[in-house]
Amino acid sequence: MHVIYCTALRKKKSTHVQKTLLRTTPVAPCVSATHRVECVRNSLFLVSNPDDDNTINFNVNGNHECEKQSLEEKDNADDKKSNKESHADAQKRKKQQKAAAIAASQKGSQTGNANQPEFTKMDIRVGKIVKVWNHAEADKLFCEQIDVGEESGPREIASGLRNHYSLEDMQDRLVLVACNMKPSKIVGFVSNGMVLAAKSTDGAKVELVTPPEGSKIGERAVIDGLAGEPTSSAQVKKKKTWDKVAKELKTADGCVATWEGKEIKTSAGVCKVLSLVGAPIS
Repeated sequence: MHVIYCTALRKKKSTHVQKTLLRTTPVAPCVSATHRVECVRNSLFLVSNPDDDNTINFNVNGNHECEKQSLEEKDNADDKKSNKESHADAQKRKKQQKAAAIAASQKGSQTGNANQPEFTKMDIRVGKIVKVWNHAEADKLFCEQIDVGEESGPREIASGLRNHYSLEDMQDRLVLVACNMKPSKIVGFVSNGMVLAAKSTDGAKVELVTPPEGSKIGERAVIDGLAGEPTSSAQVKKKKTWDKVAKELKTADGCVATWEGKEIKTSAGVCKVLSLVGAPIS
């Protein structure tokens, strides 16, 4: 690194940067005869005072005008810029994920088959809760990020389960998620799906429908002998498909989740609740 010393006019108690010529380089600033000037490149100089640790960065632009900034200030400014960009990127990704979740829920048949079993028109999948937190304004709600096997990432879903489960109970849990339902705003939180749970007749007990261990994240819950592709969220709402399906969803002997008395399964076996029998599922 080329190092030279230069002189400049002194001013009492003044931080004004004086200008002088450094050989044939552009105009370079310094503050006193004791300051050392290091030429980093043609337009950038470092000025330091041997008497203290304060190092100043000067940039000489095309008009030979100097801009002064301490290295610490420069680092802080760079950090702020980086943080701002990172926050903007994070917000952008979040919006993209929400848009993708909405688009995913809208996929499916736009009409449906008249003879298709209602259960198969619903897109009920195995999901894993990868993040859960308490809703800031609703004391009965959890906010969850649930991986349902989509490339866009986890969906954000709200569930009214805080009176029945702890955060620890919910974290990393496998659940069944109705995925082709219209997004809905619940106390300011946009929910992109619904977690299935059984409720006792008096409402005192609520139990999540749990896929068996070994179920694959994103696979559809099925019923033996029933086939059909799920319809779009628009069709589910228009045809009130979920209302029709929910009427026949309940737990049976062995706490098994059923629809019209038929067991709901994944590739690993039947889906169950912990203890409720004969309880409606929604």
